[in-house]
Amino acid sequence: MIRAWLFFAIFLTTACGDLLSDSENGDDFIADLIEGADSADGHASVQGDLVVGGSCANIGEEDGCECSDGSDGYKTCRAGGYGPCVCKAELSASNQGQACFASQCFDVFSLEPTPPAYAYPSPQGGDKRYTAPLAYLDLEHENGNASLSPNFVLKETAQAAKGPYAVVQPRTIDKLQKIRNDLGAIRINSGYRSPHYNKGLGGATYSRHMYGDAFDFTPLSKSLDEGVEACHRAGATFIKKYEFHVHCDWRDLDLEDAFFGASMPWS
Repeated sequence: MIRAWLFFAIFLTTACGDLLSDSENGDDFIADLIEGADSADGHASVQGDLVVGGSCANIGEEDGCECSDGSDGYKTCRAGGYGPCVCKAELSASNQGQACFASQCFDVFSLEPTPPAYAYPSPQGGDKRYTAPLAYLDLEHENGNASLSPNFVLKETAQAAKGPYAVVQPRTIDKLQKIRNDLGAIRINSGYRSPHYNKGLGGATYSRHMYGDAFDFTPLSKSLDEGVEACHRAGATFIKKYEFHVHCDWRDLDLEDAFFGASMPWS
């Protein structure tokens, strides 16, 4: 009888210990579920300088943010969340001249100091075609509907959401107009990109979109193959057909003095 009671006591102690252990593990499991639910519901959490979750769903998407001096900046969605707030640099006291297109001229400005969003890579292999710009259009102070050529306006080739300062090379706009004359209406999918915006998209380190002589476009009444042929006829240096658009750039044209200083022939 005593032996039976002893066995029962040992069994009860062991069972209670197991129940306690299961309960503690259960609490951890529930906590994991709650954290998972928070992530699934999109609650934001801060990890270093990235805001993870929230409304950041599309790589390259940009949103406004407030700079430490109270001015407006922007942040770009990367893999894992928004990058740090990029604040607008002060423009130099005097402009650096003008960039002149077929329709009109625009003032161009140097950035002092150069903001992190406009940190260009060193020229590839010393190739001066990849020299960082010295001056930019100030998109926030220009009329986006200002005409560059008979069929294109400024906001089609550069948007402040992709960088408030931009390089749009007039010689390239002349080539783009030639393609438009050849194909009829086209939709420009991508023009200028700041280095910061380009990186957020996963673009090539030396993407010509950062230098203002590359465009992605879709013909509205012609095929992509016809778009490729039009790029060839317009003297494009590099051409690539994607699923829904054509990329062409003119990296072998002289860089525009207005943006890059004294230019040199590359070819």
